[in-house]
Amino acid sequence: MEHVFGADRQNRSIWSRSRVVEGYVRTDTLQPPEAAILSLVGPEIAGKRILDIGVGSGRTTPFLLRLSEDYIGIDYSPQMTQRCRERYPNVQFKECDARDLSAFPSHSFDFVMFSFNGLDYIDHAGRLKVLAEVRRVLADAGIFVFSSHNRDTRIRRAWELSHFSGTSPILTPLRFAKRAILFGWGMMNSIRNTKNEQHNDIYALVNDECHEYSLLTYYISMQKQIEQVSAFGFTATQIYRLNGEKVDIDEQAPLDPWIYYVCRKETNN
Repeated sequence: MEHVFGADRQNRSIWSRSRVVEGYVRTDTLQPPEAAILSLVGPEIAGKRILDIGVGSGRTTPFLLRLSEDYIGIDYSPQMTQRCRERYPNVQFKECDARDLSAFPSHSFDFVMFSFNGLDYIDHAGRLKVLAEVRRVLADAGIFVFSSHNRDTRIRRAWELSHFSGTSPILTPLRFAKRAILFGWGMMNSIRNTKNEQHNDIYALVNDECHEYSLLTYYISMQKQIEQVSAFGFTATQIYRLNGEKVDIDEQAPLDPWIYYVCRKETNN
């Protein structure tokens, strides 16, 4: 795991900050598409083997445990995995990088989930390694669920004054002052990080507003994402918007900031 360099190393360091770890602890609900997906696949994966990648502080853990106790959560941040162990002492968690799942034999899991865009904070080469590793550890016809940022959405830049919407130095002075501080942090981070952006025909690495513009995030269109998983032996069977509505694969792509994908591992005839 020590082969991570550049922006990828910078992204990883963010997830180890105590402020970020504790922030995720306070988030303990499923997003609407996650709830819809687990409702859909729940009967099929009940009691089966589950791998929760990028588990963070354990947001998804209790929901997946309701489906199966044959569960393991992994994250490449030791601070995140330690927080999970503190919250759920009787549950198995492991510090592990999704690019290298060699700790698990092939066909070890029936359901793999990489939630909340965790896949988007790995560089392109690493992303492809994750897809290959997930396919390897999944059983035949196993299900892989993940979310990814949508390249067709509008990305707000650090310098846009819309960051101050809903605040006023007169009517809401404290809120305005907090926004001003975050605006300054965002501007400084953006100046440092925007030069590392990448844009090509397949994807873009963009310095978006996540954690005050301190990260580079992977953006890909819905159609390119479908093609990408297909190249690794997956069929995208369902796609969901952020409000939990299902998207027809053949219809125009939504403009949501990110999209959830339900993929099934193709089996060899």
